[in-house]
Amino acid sequence: MDNLLYDFKDKLALEFHHYSIPYKESLDVHMANECAGEQGKFWEFNQEAFMRENQAKLNYGGRNAIIELSENLGLDRDKIRACLLSEKYEEKVESQRTEAARKYGVDATPSFVIDGDLIKLPEDVGFYEGFKTIIQEYLNKPMA
Repeated sequence: MDNLLYDFKDKLALEFHHYSIPYKESLDVHMANECAGEQGKFWEFNQEAFMRENQAKLNYGGRNAIIELSENLGLDRDKIRACLLSEKYEEKVESQRTEAARKYGVDATPSFVIDGDLIKLPEDVGFYEGFKTIIQEYLNKPMA
């Protein structure tokens, strides 16, 4: 994704919306992502938390695994714990999940929407090349 943002720097913006699967552990990871944002590390937490090799540990390790990841990123353990316990981001995460499903038909992660269209990459191409082609197609569309 970083390469795409660089290649299309004046034409493409990334906007993140939570799509938590309907399990408490997944909700906690998404809420922790927002809590990390309070300490200026939203994207750093996001990148680590959603790496394939970390997902099982976070989803099955509960809040202790989330706290451990937070500490590894240099976040304040007590602030992350207090933020999670407050559950102040639960409504935001849940509303984004239901909105994504209702508005765009999102049913899995990761999912991407361009100009209101849910994008499905062809299975025979890599992420970068597939998205580069799709983005270019959108940029070449005549404006309505």
